[in-house]
Amino acid sequence: PKGELISRWRLVSELGLKVVAIEPISLAGFYGLSQANLWKPTELVGFLEMGLKNSHFSLVQGKVVRLTRSFQVAGDSFTRSIADYCQLNYAQAEEMKRQFGVSKMALEEDRQETGHAAEDRVKVSHALGLHLEQLVAEIEASLRYFLFELGGSESSRMDRLLITGGGALLRQLPEFLAGRLSVPVS
Repeated sequence: PKGELISRWRLVSELGLKVVAIEPISLAGFYGLSQANLWKPTELVGFLEMGLKNSHFSLVQGKVVRLTRSFQVAGDSFTRSIADYCQLNYAQAEEMKRQFGVSKMALEEDRQETGHAAEDRVKVSHALGLHLEQLVAEIEASLRYFLFELGGSESSRMDRLLITGGGALLRQLPEFLAGRLSVPVS
């Protein structure tokens, strides 16, 4: 946000330093990963940085960032959803989020599991469901916007998705996103 940016610029300036560039979070992850040669120059790559309050999504072709967006589906929204749905405090909800992550309830062995842990897993799955679908919708909307408005072709598709940040540590999130978006996710 602009106010936060100005506040930080003032703080640095008051220390006697001159600000010569500001790099948004959404681009910082890309620049860090671009040195690792994780994709081919011809690929359209999605970068999803999932923080506490916001997620930042970028589309990159070669070494050029073509689109970047931010939205509020992030680690905190996942935890608060679990807290509300399961009627838990924030710390308890965070622990359940870490323990269960994205449910694998579609697997036969998970559906046959019984007991308290199975009930908790189902509750966490329900609590996260809406936010996970919203995350997928944000990524898909970004891709559609790029394809139709910013010079991509209709035949273009995202070749891979790289996820970073604390929210990316949600168990089974890469597998969930890979299944919903039909792209490799790491």
